[in-house]
Amino acid sequence: YQRFLHPLSKVPGPFLASITPLWLVYHSRALHRHRLEIDLHKTYGPIVRLSPNEVSLSDPKNIKLVYGASSPFVKSRWYETIASKDPEGMNLLGESDMKKYHAQRRLIGPAFTTESVKRREFLLDKPMGKFVAKMKEGGGRPVDLVKWMNILALDLLTEITFAESMDYISTGDDRDNAKDIDIFWQKVQWVGLVPDMWRGYTWAAEKLRNIGLPLLSEPTTHNLNIIKFYIAQLTSRAKSATTTSATHADIASDIARFAASHPNFKPQWAATTIVHIIAAGFDTLGMTLSACFGHIGRSPTSQAKLHAELDNALKEGQLDDAPSYEQVANLPYLHSCLTEAMRLTTVIGVSLPRVVPGSGAVVEGHELPAGTVIGANPWVVHRDKGIYGEDAEEFRPERYLEASKERRYEMDAHSLAFGGPSRSCPGRYLAWVTLTKTVAAIFLHFEIEVLEEAEAKSKC
Repeated sequence: YQRFLHPLSKVPGPFLASITPLWLVYHSRALHRHRLEIDLHKTYGPIVRLSPNEVSLSDPKNIKLVYGASSPFVKSRWYETIASKDPEGMNLLGESDMKKYHAQRRLIGPAFTTESVKRREFLLDKPMGKFVAKMKEGGGRPVDLVKWMNILALDLLTEITFAESMDYISTGDDRDNAKDIDIFWQKVQWVGLVPDMWRGYTWAAEKLRNIGLPLLSEPTTHNLNIIKFYIAQLTSRAKSATTTSATHADIASDIARFAASHPNFKPQWAATTIVHIIAAGFDTLGMTLSACFGHIGRSPTSQAKLHAELDNALKEGQLDDAPSYEQVANLPYLHSCLTEAMRLTTVIGVSLPRVVPGSGAVVEGHELPAGTVIGANPWVVHRDKGIYGEDAEEFRPERYLEASKERRYEMDAHSLAFGGPSRSCPGRYLAWVTLTKTVAAIFLHFEIEVLEEAEAKSKC
């Protein structure tokens, strides 16, 4: 039935994918879905069947249909794994109820506005200065870029969140936080594909734990060492929320003051918001920083152009050693390098699954019934030659500087680097400011050479 009589039987794709979701589970656990889906679309075309009830799209024109601001396509059950178990809980990533999502996003919005980020960006300078000094101590010896970008990301985010960090830069050891969050996201990536199977497993696991026979735990961030630190910080902020000066710039203070003055802001939401910033933010920031330095480091031409732009701005007195975002905001080649790196190495390496609404949909000539899971993988969409040119698979920052106004709009409009338009990352401006300041500061002091390649692993 699944192969020949199912409503999706005419959608092209691998044989095993059409008869069992375990085929996709296998490839998701192997952490190479980003490469798999690129190859599948090259083989089968703009629509591919990934499992009995899921299809993947490659044409950027479908972005608005599936992810547009007014799209009726809601998040699939894949997100149940990370959704809040509390009916009154907050989880912007896992929330499928759009009314609840918008209400909660409006509540935390003030902490992430452009003005709020500008007011606190100075907090990034301290860990950034420590990192530059630490790298100079090494005298040019090779370093593990991925490891150090995770350490830097952790200290940057904890500093801007709490005005204090764990100072992992000084020790060069993140106490396994990166490893723990990798394990969490790797598990989320595949268990969401079989929610009923996972629900049954977790039910059985709980029963067995109750009689002293523990099995594999549910995906959780509770093992992160950093969680103990932020709990102590949040407790301190909550106690002083009504007396802390409004000029105190860190995110936790903003959220604590807001929670104290808004009765509809539930007490547990403050902690949840901080979890999202740290547990989700440092991993994605670390990976993005690694991608930026990796791509630029492998391109001597791009690195030379970036150094020339930074050196010229420094010579003209437009840039400090610890540059502010205002100073680097008008450096076009820097911004093009970052945008290009995020296009080619997007943190999200899987399709962003949505559900076809009750009316069904016709996509790429196929009638998809209500309930069909549908999505687009950023790694696939971002390599579309119709949008990004024949050299779409190459790192070439100049494409953004050479593009017409209309073409640049098309490239930006079809980017999924920060998620789909209807569910974009609420901290995207904070992430962009942090990324831009950090990359500029490091290239002001160093040249980077990539000595050994590390294969990209897809994460959620």
